[in-house]
Amino acid sequence: PITAEDFEVFFNVYEEFLFENSGISVIYDSIYIPSERNFLHLIAENTLGLINNNVQIPKHLLSSGQEYEKALQTIKELPLSIIDKKIKYKREGKTSYIYHNEKDKVDLLESASGLQSVVPILLLVEYSKSLKEKYNFNFVVEEPELNLYPKAQHELIKYLVKNCLFDRKNLILTTHSPFVLASINNLLLAYDKGQKNPKEVNKIIKKESWLNPKNFIAYELKNGKAKKIMNDKLGQISENMIDGVSDAFANEFDKLLDL
Repeated sequence: PITAEDFEVFFNVYEEFLFENSGISVIYDSIYIPSERNFLHLIAENTLGLINNNVQIPKHLLSSGQEYEKALQTIKELPLSIIDKKIKYKREGKTSYIYHNEKDKVDLLESASGLQSVVPILLLVEYSKSLKEKYNFNFVVEEPELNLYPKAQHELIKYLVKNCLFDRKNLILTTHSPFVLASINNLLLAYDKGQKNPKEVNKIIKKESWLNPKNFIAYELKNGKAKKIMNDKLGQISENMIDGVSDAFANEFDKLLDL
């Protein structure tokens, strides 16, 4: 798990990176989407009750819950093609539903964990877009991979790059998923190949999700220290960071076969 000390190291490095690349210091507002986002729906629906009954909820969750409540009031319908092209989110009265077709629906709180994890991300991002020119945001998303299949993880990363990196806005991700790292590498490579073959690359990955290596940096946080894992020459995250887990499994499998 990533510790508070790790986060402090990361943000210090991130601020230094911004200053070195822009030459100016800019104050940003942040949309923070925590790993506990599955609870945001409960918090948003019961904020007053939680406060009145002195329920001990971490401040960062209460803060995110208040923003999520605004998102619920603003965004009434969303396609959920990240999960499945057939389903969508709809807010009806004071209840959030997942529609599997035009008639069949289920309360968000009773839906699959992957949906409960991804809907808060989409709602908060779409809500921030509705604010238009009022803010320069840092979007901070903890563990976007939670409860999602690898394909859905890839679709979510493409969505976040498309919707969180425009008009001097920034995206910060923390992850334990090699699939997220591999997805990012695909978007970095798409930008590189797209410089010579834009039409062909756009058919594979839409241009709005291409990721410029010059505007991207990756670190491994461990024991309170940040280690750069970006290969600047290739414009990619180092392969050993992505393949390390697979190699460990393969080595274990090979040892079992040898018995």
